[in-house]
Amino acid sequence: MKDKFKKEHPILDRLETFYYRVICRLADVPRDNYRAIKRFIQRGTRGWSNEDTWGLSGYLARVLSESIRHLKENNHGMPIDLTEGQWIDILNKISDTFETAERLGDNLFLIREPKQRERLQKSFDKLNKQYKTHDRCLSPKEIKRYDEGFKLFKEYFHNLWD
Repeated sequence: MKDKFKKEHPILDRLETFYYRVICRLADVPRDNYRAIKRFIQRGTRGWSNEDTWGLSGYLARVLSESIRHLKENNHGMPIDLTEGQWIDILNKISDTFETAERLGDNLFLIREPKQRERLQKSFDKLNKQYKTHDRCLSPKEIKRYDEGFKLFKEYFHNLWD
């Protein structure tokens, strides 16, 4: 129906799109600005905002991944028993783990039991084809890398400084 209307009434379609994308959202601007300011102040005073706790695992995964990447790019030291190359590899693995952790639940799923993972992946394959989505389970190799990153994070937690 929408495509037919768009072809028959292109000007009305553009006006309707403008109305819903711009005019209807104007009422949200004060509230959105208030929330952004409140979030900014909360993060500045205590390091996190109330909204961060709505999806704390994703928020922390993003912050950790980005800050570890920054640490890698601005690195001035490393654990005494490692070379610079080894330390960079470890930071990459940790950061990759948290990038994966941030995506878990959106279109990526961590299922450790092989039979359950296979069944779920078959279901995803059908749904992805039907609805043109990209949901999938982590492969055993990806799970191993994910777990290795968490192990390294735990092992080198107190070395994450510059």
